[in-house]
Formats: sequence, structure tokens, C-alpha cells
Amino acid sequence: MNTQPVVTITGPESIDTFGKGLAVVFTGTAIDAEDGDITAALVWTSDIDGVIGTGGSFSLTTLAVGEHLIIATSTDSMSLVGTARITIRIEIATVHNWQRNDLGRVVSVLNVNMPDFTS
Repeated sequence: MNTQPVVTITGPESIDTFGKGLAVVFTGTAIDAEDGDITAALVWTSDIDGVIGTGGSFSLTTLAVGEHLIIATSTDSMSLVGTARITIRIEIATVHNWQRNDLGRVVSVLNVNMPDFTS
């Protein structure tokens, strides 16, 4: 009996927010009961930007501003398809500050402004 691949997105987490132009690292796996590890066959798409990458890991700095439905898809040798989905948000970064956190470490704080998508 053939089963569809099990696709898992391990990063980023759904509902994560990133500043425009900053690197978003995508990672995932695709395991098929019959074919084994088919992670290399993953195809990643955004409902805004189309195909954004392939394979188990890649980084991207060019995502458009907005809320993206990201889908990772893999197809096994019997043409069964497995998918996983997350939603992330890309926002316009306006101010970049350096501050000390509660442990006294200097950290980057990114303040963002979102365009009004309601109109």
C-alpha cells in the first residue's frame, strides 16, 4: 500500500513576523514510507510570491510585505503528494534599536509599522 509523504515545516514557526529585507530561514523534512527521505524534493511556495525555494533548507530576503501562506510540497515516486503549511508575516521595518535585555546582553529590537490592509 502506497502512502503520501509526511511533510513537516520545522522553521519558521507559523505566525512568525519578520522585517522586510531580513533573512527568513525555511527548514523542513519530507519522509515517505516507501521512498524514505525525500526532503531534497521539497518545493516551497508563497501565495504572494509564488515558488520561493526547494529542498530542506534555504534562506530568503526578498519576500514581499504582507501575510504569506507558505506551503511545502513533496511528491513521492508513485505521484502521491504531501504538504505542510504555515503563515508568516513580512512587515516594513522603520526603526532598528539596540537595547539591553533583562540579562544585560545587548539585543536588537526591531520596531515595525504595518501598512493598513483593511482598506
